[in-house]
Amino acid sequence: MNAKIKHLFLLGILVIGGAFVSVPSVGAAATCKGGGILTFPSWYRGLECDDDAKSNPKINALNDIWIVALNFLEILIGIAGYGAVGYIVWGGIRYVKSQGEPGEISGAKNTIRDAIIGLVIALAAVMIVRTIQGALL
Repeated sequence: MNAKIKHLFLLGILVIGGAFVSVPSVGAAATCKGGGILTFPSWYRGLECDDDAKSNPKINALNDIWIVALNFLEILIGIAGYGAVGYIVWGGIRYVKSQGEPGEISGAKNTIRDAIIGLVIALAAVMIVRTIQGALL
């Protein structure tokens, strides 16, 4: 299997898995503060809930739309972070499989270095998004 196909397959699994993570469960008492899974926030975190059900978030103002948009942005950034960790693992596997060949070793090291840079950028982006959310909430 081609290396690019493997990378796209890994990224696809992370995206598909992350798409279903933040959906509120039916029948369970969900809080509007959000109870995410795998560090992903729920899409409705920070919204006001209905008084009677305590599980139906409602959007009352333009500010609430921005809160939902920032929650989705944080989910996407989290997926990118998990993808970066996957690339670090992939670089480690390439390093082990290189069997001492200098070209393969440098390629594996470059993959690991680039993935670490991506992970740092993703973590910084989450910090920026949470700072903006703190100002909105």
